[in-house]
Amino acid sequence: RNQKMVDRHVTAINQTLDILENLTGRGTYIVGETLTLADTTMFASFYLGHTFAPGFGQDYFAGRLKLKDWYEGMKAEPLFSSSNQVRSKQVAGFVKTRMKKRDRG
Repeated sequence: RNQKMVDRHVTAINQTLDILENLTGRGTYIVGETLTLADTTMFASFYLGHTFAPGFGQDYFAGRLKLKDWYEGMKAEPLFSSSNQVRSKQVAGFVKTRMKKRDRG
């Protein structure tokens, strides 16, 4: 792993997350009380990012309470509950495959 590249991307991600935290309202969804395309698009990215961030020593939601509240609400959203289960299995399969490749060299 190229740590210099990781550091550059982690910095950019944190800057973006800080901007999103400042733009996020206090409603149920990103821009208020209505589910929008912004929520559905961001949720997929956040799901993956949040899943892999700890592997890089990162916590997506450290100091970002509005984004954390939004994310937890989206995970509980009935619209996403079945896809969350499928997505979790897919991510676990991906990680397992990557770990096998890493272990083989």
